[in-house]
Amino acid sequence: MASSNEASRTPEINWRIERALNLLHKENQTRAKIFEKLQERKLDRDKLSENIRRLLPFLYSYESRQRKFEYIEQTFLGVYSTCEAKPNEPLSIKTLCCKTRHGSNSLADEKKIFREITAAMDTREDVESAKETKLVHNKVLFNQTHPIKMISNANVERLKQKMQVITKDIRSIEKRLHRINQKKDQIYAQILTLQKAA
Repeated sequence: MASSNEASRTPEINWRIERALNLLHKENQTRAKIFEKLQERKLDRDKLSENIRRLLPFLYSYESRQRKFEYIEQTFLGVYSTCEAKPNEPLSIKTLCCKTRHGSNSLADEKKIFREITAAMDTREDVESAKETKLVHNKVLFNQTHPIKMISNANVERLKQKMQVITKDIRSIEKRLHRINQKKDQIYAQILTLQKAA
């Protein structure tokens, strides 16, 4: 009688194993399609980020220039501060620091420098008028480029919104893949238990 129970169980177990294998095959096909979709969405995200970078080239180049300038400025300040006199130091050290910084100029050189300074003070009005013309020119340029900048900013915002949508899609696809992988693990576990029972 035990052999008839085992004989009746075996076709049922084999049928369950076969059904589980078919389900596993379907899950693998679904997983492959979802994985392809995930790769496409990641490529779309990369293209969008490249488009955003292309629309804002000045921003990225400005940041790198700023970092480079900060390094140069820090280096310059470090060198400059080494030859600076401290407030409580004796007069001899202060004069030595001044000579180190400016060199030992003769009286004629000092007078020449003084004349150049006064001439520069006289030309200050010319510089101010040049600044005003430059300011007017900059306003004209701003008025010309402002609509272009507005369009570019609108395009960037639109692309950023698309990027957010794509990122959400990628997350949801990854969650679906994770659920499919969990389901596959459960199916494998069922197949193993059914094979042990057979």
